Amino acid sequence: MSTVYKESTEITVTLSPSGRQFVALPNNSLLESGLGAGIALPYSCSDGRCGDCRAKVISGNVRKTRFHDFTLSESEKIAGVCLLCSNEADSNLTIEVSEANAVDDIPQQQLRGKLCHVEQLADMVIARFKITRGKALRFLPGQYLQLTLPGTAPWLLPIANCPCEPRFLEFHIPTHHTRECHLINNISRSDRVILDGPQGVFTHRIPAKTAENKLFIAEGQHFAAVKPLIEHVISQDNEQPCTMLWIATDQVGHYRHNLCRSWADAFDWFYYMPLANTDVLLPKISSMDLLSTDIYISASSTRREQIAEQLVANGANREYIVIDSTECCS
Repeated sequence: MSTVYKESTEITVTLSPSGRQFVALPNNSLLESGLGAGIALPYSCSDGRCGDCRAKVISGNVRKTRFHDFTLSESEKIAGVCLLCSNEADSNLTIEVSEANAVDDIPQQQLRGKLCHVEQLADMVIARFKITRGKALRFLPGQYLQLTLPGTAPWLLPIANCPCEPRFLEFHIPTHHTRECHLINNISRSDRVILDGPQGVFTHRIPAKTAENKLFIAEGQHFAAVKPLIEHVISQDNEQPCTMLWIATDQVGHYRHNLCRSWADAFDWFYYMPLANTDVLLPKISSMDLLSTDIYISASSTRREQIAEQLVANGANREYIVIDSTECCS
């Protein structure tokens, strides 16, 4: 049985049939606590409208803390079914629920959203959208979404936040995409964007327990795809040694350098190395024990296979390498 997030002083929730566990945080619904611990629980709205987060209580007690519009049948109530989004744990729990472990477990969704925050950096615009009408996007860390701004064609971008924030989606748009950045900076708060997805298979390797370490390699703006993978590891709180190598490009530098530094300062198992170019990659990886390391590469189409070949030549297991092959803005 694998433990995702556990502290003996807290209420522990065990999932059946996987045996995974997480801590039920005070004043958080079971859904919020589970997503925050990096577990891909089922949901479509997170506020009691859809009923997709139904789970069966096998042992322990829950406490209803939020009204929900979805109506459980009498047979479901007798069987101990509850909505994860509207209940908290009142004791240690075991619940039966369907988790998503692969991209095929995630349904395709089309949602609408509105711009809620824009941050202008030297070489990047950070845009956050809130999904409207009480909906939430279900996705795995590292996946992509088609974003359609008013008056534009769909644009495929990595979702730059972890799934623990399913109603708020973050995107990183390079400033050299002048037209798209202009649209973002001038979009009306009343305008609605269309969000289609998720897409892509660049997510955590299953099973990952065979590897002892994790290595993340991002080139320039491709940090946006790697960021949620790292946030997912942090949320699991299992202290597995992780290293991130971020290679700068001519157009996009280390625009979230301070965030990466804060991770390295906060967690003694996380190491961050900003690199000037791919030429300095080889000296860094040649000193690493790559044989039992899960490796994630998000880079331009001309660089990612080259990087993978360098890793294999230095002892990496090719089966442990996950390459982001999704083609998006560049």
